[in-house]
Amino acid sequence: MAKFSSLRTIFALTTKHDLEVHQMDVKATYLNANLNEEIYMEVPPGFDIPDGHILRLKKGVYGTKQGGRIWYIDFSGTLSTLSYTPTQVDYTIFIHKSPNTFPDIISTYMDDMRLISESLECINRDKEALRQHYEMTDLGKMGWILGIRITCNREKHTISLSQKKFINDTLERYGMQNARPISSPALANEHLLKLSSPTIDAKAYQRALGSLMYPMLATQLDLAYAIAALGRHATNPGPNHQHALKRIFHYLQATTDHQLVLGHSTTSVPTLLSYTDSNWASDINDHKSTSSYIFTLGGGAVS
Repeated sequence: MAKFSSLRTIFALTTKHDLEVHQMDVKATYLNANLNEEIYMEVPPGFDIPDGHILRLKKGVYGTKQGGRIWYIDFSGTLSTLSYTPTQVDYTIFIHKSPNTFPDIISTYMDDMRLISESLECINRDKEALRQHYEMTDLGKMGWILGIRITCNREKHTISLSQKKFINDTLERYGMQNARPISSPALANEHLLKLSSPTIDAKAYQRALGSLMYPMLATQLDLAYAIAALGRHATNPGPNHQHALKRIFHYLQATTDHQLVLGHSTTSVPTLLSYTDSNWASDINDHKSTSSYIFTLGGGAVS
């Protein structure tokens, strides 16, 4: 799948260059690629074949180790015939360079893809070319990606990313839908002591912590430090770790309606800026330092 940092970067450039963004979906994705290895499977219940026979797989169905790889090889080969090449930093982002226009871009995630271009005509051309190889569903203009609501405002040159539904569902799942909102995901100068064994249900702690990873990776980048700090105690959590974890849920309750807005800079050329900082041996358990960074492009956080 495309990295979230890659997607955010593409969206920031999209707003600056006023690009068209459409989506398509490939039906029965893995069944489009042929297996090279000999792989056999038992006959599933209700499937009638002669006794003593088994089935040989010819396609990379879901669940096979090779499935994702052979689909990528097949799809990237198709894109190469359309003069698209993968980028070196993210092999799921393909670009088609043109001498006088912004490059056309196709980003992929399994069976879902985004087609980005200055010209709607170029997008329709690529759609038709892809239909010659795969059975596809045209989803039109971009609206949702992996449960993330995408709102494009071409007048203001912005793209906003929201996970309101996912966050509300997560809060409800853990009984935090009525939690008191607070303004920060972690306390300043909070130090969590490392335990030698868990004193609370470690599995429940890990599940709750894991449910926060998706917002952190996609739209709530400000959760990174708090979740990373709690992740160090996932094996042996205690009441203090549980309390700090609940604080993040309280913070999410306060920021449910917040969106990550990309492309709202007024500068004529999108500028990539980086900020970094580090504390000094602040960890009370091993006296190691913690460093952090953020990159912005055109005023919006991309990494």
